[in-house]
Amino acid sequence: MTIHKAKGLEFDTVILPGLGHPPRRSDKPLMRWLESPPWGLLMAPIESQGAKDKNPLFDLLGRIEQDKEDLEVTRLLYVAATR
Repeated sequence: MTIHKAKGLEFDTVILPGLGHPPRRSDKPLMRWLESPPWGLLMAPIESQGAKDKNPLFDLLGRIEQDKEDLEVTRLLYVAATR
């Protein structure tokens, strides 16, 4: 049974396989974007393979996405612990 299917159920024991391993990180996408009411749509392509300078907007959007993923993992752990 998945963590989400167990919603509303209470178990004496909850087993979380792989809890000691870090979550998988996604591959670097070709383009990152963020929809935000104040700024509209922010888009940033990946830097070219031979580029000397990094794209700061691409890196910023990557950090924001990473923060979202970290918060989701924390939320899932909370959901699992409260089952």
